[in-house]
Amino acid sequence: MKNRKQTWKWAGTTESLVFKKGTTVPSGEYTVFQPNHESSKYMGLDFDTQTEKILRWVRVKGPTKENMEQERNRLLVFDEKLKPEAELEFNREELGMYGFNTPKGYALSLYSLTTDDVTVFAVIDFSKINSLD
Repeated sequence: MKNRKQTWKWAGTTESLVFKKGTTVPSGEYTVFQPNHESSKYMGLDFDTQTEKILRWVRVKGPTKENMEQERNRLLVFDEKLKPEAELEFNREELGMYGFNTPKGYALSLYSLTTDDVTVFAVIDFSKINSLD
């Protein structure tokens, strides 16, 4: 919003998403909503203050009971005006979401190398993204 006027910007993935309807189930005096976990889902948003990049996590395809391996996720990178700059595919079992800013880049947990005694981070340097302008 600017000057009491609304403008819309596309901040989505280049891949087709399929949003599947969840269900509601009566449970005593309550009604419980059960989302469809196979559905696509925009999962989070963050801002890298070091490089002024907007980061958005999206689940392109969710897992099923029959095939837990089919889940696919992407990290979308935008500039401060929401111009798309990059899409990174990642595995949520190996790479964490919702990292933190450092002077050297945006840090995300590497789950495959983590133990109770050691935590390992991947640092992504968004300043190295080449502008098409």
